[in-house]
Amino acid sequence: MDGATTHRRILDVALAGFARDGYAATSIREIARGVGVRESAIYARLAHRHIEHRGGGVDEKGGKDRLLALEVAERDAPPDLVLPQIVRALLTAWEKDEARRFLSFLLREGGPASPVVADTFWASVAETRARLGALFQRWMREGAIRADFPAEHLAWEFIAPVVTLRLDHLHAGADDEDRKQARRRARTHVRWFLECTRPGTSRRT
Repeated sequence: MDGATTHRRILDVALAGFARDGYAATSIREIARGVGVRESAIYARLAHRHIEHRGGGVDEKGGKDRLLALEVAERDAPPDLVLPQIVRALLTAWEKDEARRFLSFLLREGGPASPVVADTFWASVAETRARLGALFQRWMREGAIRADFPAEHLAWEFIAPVVTLRLDHLHAGADDEDRKQARRRARTHVRWFLECTRPGTSRRT
């Protein structure tokens, strides 16, 4: 294996171990055995703690797909075209093996309230929600969606169920049926959201 391939293989094997057994229980020896290299080769390429934080890079890779979808969305397309596109981009990124292993690693390392999860997973969600809030504000000004709720609340209503789909169906143990169910539920959610936020929809008192 060349240097780049070995580096990528080390990260993949390490992340799989973290997701399966946890960070503390995954040794350099196990990683080296899984990659097929000597332990010294692992130390030569990156410190063990760097592997721990490399998971953030996995999520950032999915984040690039997410932000690309939002950048496209921030053009002049209407909600019924933009919102399905954003969800498809999110699910495509989250379905990747490395993203699913990274999610399981984060949840195993202390759950949603742990610092590492707050600094990666929830920070990513908050960023997406903020970008969506600005997008919804623009649509409100244009009359494309209802304007009787705060844009920030609509952003939360849109993204929270999508994040729940990731937690339920796109972890390291997910199978093909999980992925299909995530897609089906996401499509239903987007249709429901578009119907609930269309112009002229009013609150019931």
